[in-house]
Amino acid sequence: FWLGPMLILIFCLQLDWLPTPIYGPEGVTSFILPAITLGTALAAILTRMIRSSLLDVIRSPYIMTAYAKGASHCRAILRHALRNALIPVVTILGLQFGALLGGSIITETIFSWPGIGKELIDAITARDYPVIQGCVLLIAFSYVLVNLLTDLTYGYLDPRIQLNTRSKHGILAAGKLQAKWMILAGIIVMLFFTGVFIEFFTRYGVLTLLISLVTLTGKAFFHLITFLSSRFFQVLLLLTIPVFIIRWRKNNEQSWRRFARNHFAVAGLCITVLFLITGIIGPSIAPYDALKQDLQNQQQSPTWQHPFGTDDAGRDLFSRVLDGSKVSVKVGVTVTIFSVLVGTLIGILSGMFGGWIDECVMRFVDILLAFPGILLAIAMMAIFREKFSGQELTLLIMALCVMGWVGYARLARAQILSLKESDFVAAARALGVSNRRLILQHFVPNIAAPIIVQATLGMAGVIIAEAGLSFLGLGIGPPHPSWGNILNTGTDVMMLSGYPYMAIFPGIFIMITVMGLNFLGDGIRDALDPQSQPRK
Repeated sequence: FWLGPMLILIFCLQLDWLPTPIYGPEGVTSFILPAITLGTALAAILTRMIRSSLLDVIRSPYIMTAYAKGASHCRAILRHALRNALIPVVTILGLQFGALLGGSIITETIFSWPGIGKELIDAITARDYPVIQGCVLLIAFSYVLVNLLTDLTYGYLDPRIQLNTRSKHGILAAGKLQAKWMILAGIIVMLFFTGVFIEFFTRYGVLTLLISLVTLTGKAFFHLITFLSSRFFQVLLLLTIPVFIIRWRKNNEQSWRRFARNHFAVAGLCITVLFLITGIIGPSIAPYDALKQDLQNQQQSPTWQHPFGTDDAGRDLFSRVLDGSKVSVKVGVTVTIFSVLVGTLIGILSGMFGGWIDECVMRFVDILLAFPGILLAIAMMAIFREKFSGQELTLLIMALCVMGWVGYARLARAQILSLKESDFVAAARALGVSNRRLILQHFVPNIAAPIIVQATLGMAGVIIAEAGLSFLGLGIGPPHPSWGNILNTGTDVMMLSGYPYMAIFPGIFIMITVMGLNFLGDGIRDALDPQSQPRK
């Protein structure tokens, strides 16, 4: 939602190489910018994954044998190493298909493409629920189908998997299991979204009961969300950062030195702290009122009085960007903390007790993963927006929390499954340690490091998701500023009048913030696990 407008600004408005996408696609050249917009982020992820996989595969014995038999470097890489390195890449490609589906909703809106994404947004705006149902079902089915095909592709890439297709744990068994859950997920979605069942539930009061339960649950979490999004908690979180650094440096000086020598990690820490400070005190230090209009100074270029210029209503854009950071900090911190707490607890209990509890939890997680996260958030915002009128920020946080905990639950469960077979856990159980003490004193400290790394990276995704929903008009609405809705308005203004600054500066702030969080997460991961650093 920022790369697309920037490409339009450069190649359509400034260089005039391509047609401006105001009235939709116009010939083959109209495919260029949407394809670049959707493919750039995926290409970057796949590049890092291919590099990491090749670094592991290229030192395998069979690659050394190929070199010893006289194979050229290109032949050894292309014929032997690359095919085996593609298995994790194909996995990421299948998972990223959901991101492509979610991104297509935004991309089609930007480039005025009459696709299913734009159709879904128009249906949400018009409250056309049958169209929403059809779009949601089609996107979810496509996402699950692609992941099924991804599992089946493993057998083609790795003959060792293909030889094992008839076994209990073979690829066909995995494919059949995935197909079963795909059918189950489809049935559940049909039951939830089909108009016949909605009418049946409404007639007998079941739908009212469900909505009441959801509302009560929302109110139960409202106080927690209010506390997590309060300025007091944000200041408390900011103060814990130096305490965490001091304890880290005292308890594990070697990993701290690795972190301190990583300039990108230190830069990410500084950007993250600055982002939190800006979100807390930004509205207080803004030079102008972010809501005050001045129609005589509309769309002014940057000056000393207005460093970022003014918007279409004459409001100071720098003040609005500072004020919008408050929303990003609240949503990012609240969703991340809530997701970490809930997801880690569920993952620990699931991995610790196993059996039918673990099976039920993981199958529920699989059903949730059958839908792109942004699609679920869009559906929630569309269905419950009227119910939570005046509390759009709370609803936005709840919508992002629905999928936010899933990754932490899977990560915590995986860590617990490996830890509970350790000798120290067996010794603790032999001494009669209770489950509560076992979780607090043994499990939580040992899984804290990967959870912290995932939290820093996850907060970046939450900030992007909030900005994306606000860009689509489903988050914080004007006149209250957020980086997403400023960018949305700026894109429309840029298309009509060519004024670019409303689209440039919010996107720069989003990019720098997310980049800083990614640098910080990578730096902590490399510091705590030296083997994750790339080989030289």
